[in-house]
Amino acid sequence: MSEETQNYITYLQEDAIEKINSLDGDAKPNFGIMTAQHMIEHLVKTIKFSIKNYGEAPSEPTEKHLGFKKFIFSDMSFGETKPEKAKLEELKYATLVEAKESFAEAIDRFFDFFDKNPDAQPYNDFFGALSKAELERFHYKHFKHHFKQFNLE
Repeated sequence: MSEETQNYITYLQEDAIEKINSLDGDAKPNFGIMTAQHMIEHLVKTIKFSIKNYGEAPSEPTEKHLGFKKFIFSDMSFGETKPEKAKLEELKYATLVEAKESFAEAIDRFFDFFDKNPDAQPYNDFFGALSKAELERFHYKHFKHHFKQFNLE
């Protein structure tokens, strides 16, 4: 396992959980309209979404999928969502504590999935088919974006 891969795993399994657990429910975002709980629930949903198959992968990746992979491994960061284009989803969890617990459970579920299916490449139309290493890099990058949103980086 490369050092870079180990760094992503440590970040996702340890650092990210510590950061989420340190987040105060009254924290105000630096950008966007999400509350702290909305952000956590968004990350939980994305983690779960990333390890499910939504249809069959095309025989060749689309330009969109190739572009997404290129973005994952680039130094480019996620853009800030314009408030006028943003929409908050209804909260799923009754409390911030429940959302935080769900975040840790989703991380465990992600790694458990790949422990049982090491060669899996879950497919969805947005991401394409991504390997464990590609999804680790994606989540690392995505978490860092939202952690900057709430001064956790």
